[in-house]
Amino acid sequence: MKSQDILLLLKLVSLAGPEGTRMVEPEHDLNLSHHPEHRGSGVADRAATPTALSVNEPRAPWPPLAVDQYTVRSLAQATGISKSQVSLSLARCYEARLARLDHLTQLPQVNRRALCELLVHGVKYIFPAKLGARARGIPTAWAAPVLQGKILAGDTLPPVWPDADSSVVGFALEPIYKSVPQAVKQDSRLYAMLALLDSIRIGGARERGFASDLLTKMLEGKADV
Repeated sequence: MKSQDILLLLKLVSLAGPEGTRMVEPEHDLNLSHHPEHRGSGVADRAATPTALSVNEPRAPWPPLAVDQYTVRSLAQATGISKSQVSLSLARCYEARLARLDHLTQLPQVNRRALCELLVHGVKYIFPAKLGARARGIPTAWAAPVLQGKILAGDTLPPVWPDADSSVVGFALEPIYKSVPQAVKQDSRLYAMLALLDSIRIGGARERGFASDLLTKMLEGKADV
């Protein structure tokens, strides 16, 4: 298990939506087995552009599943993980039973129960984190929008993922993977889940408990941002 696997799994959860399964757009051809990249990863490689989302933007009913978002190229673009590493990451997730190929669509499907167990109980030990020096960045953990107004932060500076384009000043927290700051700018659901994960990684008992409960509900489709 590598840290980019966590980012990729949470991106797949975000793509699938709160319920975890959606109808496939009928105009897409699901017979991807002929493509060379499909043999190792379960997905083909066709270009797609991820849709930018606002954290506070009202959401319409979840749209049909877009097959092109699951290609190696699209997953690489959406996460900042290289195409070769996306393929290797998928292979590790299949081996660890954290994901599988859906038997109908042949697209990667996350084992949400197993992922929840890993994130809530294991990641803080496998990928420990601590706050560093002051930096400009994207608020994370209890300072992120998903937890705003739900946890009292006090007067201390917020934890942030270092990002030169951000105007927020806080204490630097190295993200679970280096491309997280760019990946979350395209996906508010991914941002929320990764911020909750950071609250589990660095928070006290109260913060960990609250974040664990909310992240579990998101993975189970019982809560959304």
